[in-house]
Amino acid sequence: MFKFFDFIVTVITSVVDFLVSTITMLVQVILYIGKGIEYLILGIAYLPTFAKVPLIAIISYIAIITLLNKGE
Repeated sequence: MFKFFDFIVTVITSVVDFLVSTITMLVQVILYIGKGIEYLILGIAYLPTFAKVPLIAIISYIAIITLLNKGE
């Protein structure tokens, strides 16, 4: 009888641990995306003008192509 309840507690513990781990990983992914964007923006800010303009143009082109292809 006690093995049954022990099994139920083990299953519930596993499910709760899985949910906590999933939420923690999602928060970490969101934080890493923010840090990556910040790193790119700071890296572009220190570039000289002759290198900054083509780089921003290329990134803008990639963003536009990605947005246009989103529906397909």
